[in-house]
Amino acid sequence: VGVLLLTGAGYGLWQYQMNRNAQSFRDRADEAKAAGDIEAAANFLAQYLGFRPKDDEVRAALADLYCDVAKQKLEEQRYMEVGGYLRAVENTLYKLPNLDKLRRKLLDMYMLTGQTSEAQDHVRILLGNSMSDPELLKFQALLLTQQSKEAEAVTMYEQLVGYDPKAKAFD
Repeated sequence: VGVLLLTGAGYGLWQYQMNRNAQSFRDRADEAKAAGDIEAAANFLAQYLGFRPKDDEVRAALADLYCDVAKQKLEEQRYMEVGGYLRAVENTLYKLPNLDKLRRKLLDMYMLTGQTSEAQDHVRILLGNSMSDPELLKFQALLLTQQSKEAEAVTMYEQLVGYDPKAKAFD
């Protein structure tokens, strides 16, 4: 009976410590973000996910912070560090594919860094959810132009400006 009580008490203490440590990382992430240190905030959230790997809300928030950190690294001309953050965002979108706002933010990062093939994949997915978004259509046309797919790009530009090539008239 004593061993059973000791085991139960040990497990209870361990569970309490796990909860306390996880919450501590989350609190420290909030403090770092409030202080403007987004990289530290991202690191604390990553540590939190070590304790709570199924917390998809925090996973999405971390990916959003990773986009911000990647943009900051670009501005600081620390290009070698950008790729890791963008891959982490890709992994999050693989696990949580319905985060269109995050996908749009990643698309903007890919456009900034000139990664057209990666951007193309995300434009296709976003266009599947919102075919009439003119900014996405513009990105699609731009990407097609950069990939030397002029005929497809012309069709996309015509659609953007409302030109009907069969009727040879604007809408």
